[in-house]
Amino acid sequence: MSTIPMSRARRALGALSGQSVLVGAVLWTTLVLIAFPLLFVVWRSVSTTEIGSPLTFEWYQDMATNRRAHEAIVNTLILTVGSVVLALPIGLMLAFLIARTDIPGATAFGSVALLPFLMPPFISVDGWIVLASPQVGV
Repeated sequence: MSTIPMSRARRALGALSGQSVLVGAVLWTTLVLIAFPLLFVVWRSVSTTEIGSPLTFEWYQDMATNRRAHEAIVNTLILTVGSVVLALPIGLMLAFLIARTDIPGATAFGSVALLPFLMPPFISVDGWIVLASPQVGV
């Protein structure tokens, strides 16, 4: 049995920098947390009942012929386009003002702009539910 000299083993391990180990860990975590569940959902979408059952595109065919699915897709597109049309000019204007001018309160504007990223989604949902309520909202 042949043994590897210790200097060659150290050189091979030395090639693994901390950065490459970190990148590998992030990629592995991404694969486990995103790719695996996504593949599971796709696999279930082409199965008739349980995993391992015959494959079919029945669910996709039902979705393509369902009038309510078409309405949902159209509503989603309208909402998405409307949101972009409203948010893009406002965001561009605020970004320009904060980055290129000396307006007072630029730091406060920058902090407020980060709030949607820092706020948990359920708080936004609760806010929209209260706002849309016939008893409370607008």
